[in-house]
Amino acid sequence: MILNRRAAILWATGAAFSGMALPRAASVAAPRGFDPGDPTDNLYGLAKVMGDLNGEPNWMIGEGRIYALVHGEMPVPLFGVSGLRYVKFVREGDGFRMSVRDWGFFTDLDTGAVLESYRNPYTGETNTPAPLLTRLSSWIMSPGGQHVEGYSGEAWLMDRPLLLPWSFSGEDAAVTLELLVKYGHGGYGAEWINMLARTSDVIDAAVTRADMRYSWGGYSPWARWMNMGDRPGRTFWNSTGRKAANLDSLAPKVRAIYDRYFPGSLGNPETYEKTSGLTTTSDQEAY
Repeated sequence: MILNRRAAILWATGAAFSGMALPRAASVAAPRGFDPGDPTDNLYGLAKVMGDLNGEPNWMIGEGRIYALVHGEMPVPLFGVSGLRYVKFVREGDGFRMSVRDWGFFTDLDTGAVLESYRNPYTGETNTPAPLLTRLSSWIMSPGGQHVEGYSGEAWLMDRPLLLPWSFSGEDAAVTLELLVKYGHGGYGAEWINMLARTSDVIDAAVTRADMRYSWGGYSPWARWMNMGDRPGRTFWNSTGRKAANLDSLAPKVRAIYDRYFPGSLGNPETYEKTSGLTTTSDQEAY
């Protein structure tokens, strides 16, 4: 799962073009008390579904697979991934400062065991997988869109009203948040997080935090530890999981893996610093 500079760009799907409002039909289908064409409703709905309006931190806990994408070839499953995302929304101005940080490690597709070595099907080499820990990233989300301090590239949500694609069906409320970004150095990336919550939680002003399940997908360059050089291709990350207020539900054996790779990081997610080794995150990408 996300993030350093790549995470500094928030996700938003293509349900709106150049800040245009959602189709009238979407507003008609929405429940009373929520207008998907209102950027403020979008902002508060996003904050309570993905985080907590009171500024309390949350965790997204998921598992999935990573695939190789090479032009003209069938996608190839490479290995599994287990990931965590720390998320916090804190009120700032007319919006929220959203802070995120990601952890991850890679697993064998057949056994689920942590990968200590990996036979690369493209190079024939044996690689040493490097676990993932990104820097803490934060940016401002407001009804007017997204503001990223010091960012020199392009992002889908910059300089446009915050309008996300919502879908309501009875007690099911779904929304997709997307990262579509072009970096200042010319690279590009994309990620999607599809969230499912209860409609009553989204529209009830007394609810500050909604329970949420999600699926996550993202494009990324080859993992640096794969030593792919300039070989053409990318990877696609796909995972599912749920939001949690704490890490009590994290399997002890999984918690032990994170504690082994990054001791103390889960108890100190905002200020923990890596010291050395292959786990250092690139300035240009999270994976």
